[in-house]
Amino acid sequence: MADFFIITKALKDLYNNSQRLVDNESSTLQLINVNGLIAHLCFIVLFILIDINWLAIMNIVSVIVWCVSIVCTIKGRHRISVFLIAIEISTHATVTTLTMGLAAGFQLYLWPAVLLMCVLPAAHQKSSFWCLSIIIAPLLLLNLFAPLEKEAYRSVYNGVYLFNLISASLPFILTAIMVRMIFMHNFQHMEQRAYNDELTGLVNRRRGYEILHAAVNKHQYISLALGDIDHFKRINDSLGHLKGDEALQKIADYCSKQLDDMGTCCRWGGEEFLFIFIDQPYTHVRYKMQTLCEKMPLKVKMEGLDSPITCSFGLVSLDKHETLEQALSEADKRLYQAKDAGRFRVVHEKQPIV
Repeated sequence: MADFFIITKALKDLYNNSQRLVDNESSTLQLINVNGLIAHLCFIVLFILIDINWLAIMNIVSVIVWCVSIVCTIKGRHRISVFLIAIEISTHATVTTLTMGLAAGFQLYLWPAVLLMCVLPAAHQKSSFWCLSIIIAPLLLLNLFAPLEKEAYRSVYNGVYLFNLISASLPFILTAIMVRMIFMHNFQHMEQRAYNDELTGLVNRRRGYEILHAAVNKHQYISLALGDIDHFKRINDSLGHLKGDEALQKIADYCSKQLDDMGTCCRWGGEEFLFIFIDQPYTHVRYKMQTLCEKMPLKVKMEGLDSPITCSFGLVSLDKHETLEQALSEADKRLYQAKDAGRFRVVHEKQPIV
């Protein structure tokens, strides 16, 4: 019953942390712990069936060790957990192989153990080195000096070896999945850091340029709106820079929600935002930017600020005979026209929209 409770608790932790498996060291260790615990419960049954009771008793001890490792992981004592895993796997493989011979296949578990020790988080280099040594030493020594077969167990070799071959393959599959997840996580993390603004979470200037150049190469219709927060210095001066950052985050969140899937909002620099619309009717874009501008004071509010937060915008569409740089320059000019005309408005090709 205690074993069942521990397994259930570990599986529940894994489920709750499944989306953060790579980031969460506890989840990674628990995945290994649960796998090891289940394997040794199977070993108990196996050794009872082939009538090697003392090895069945040894595996009861192994189950207790894996349970202790699970508890250590739950309590955040990860180094102890990793040491227990390494020592248990090494000891079990050594004792069973010396008892039954290499033909039984218990040494096979040391190969995935080496991979698992390499995949496990290596925050402590010395600990990682010793854990890896604990696995590699018996792996080499057993393959060199352990007996191949023992007469007493010839009748069970085929079944036991097949069982161990299949069972030892599971950690290999587990390791491959973990490596794949780590690779995808790192790739996505690097991509996010390369393409997203850290403060607001919006697409950054680099990614904005990539989107624009891709649209130009595909000869798509492009509309641009360059926006700037009105009197942003006043927010920093009166409330402090932390509140200024909070204002940027709130404006970014508001703009993203307002755009929905119609366009892309980029953090262009400082308090400037660039809105990119691909293959959208210009009248729809103009209406969207006007609505976004007008609703901002109602949707974006800062405690302690005595005046509403507003933005000014310069809106342009990219002409077929116009370069991207020219369009951005024109959007910048229209932005400053909006500033000069009193702020809190969108200036487009035809007239100011108040």
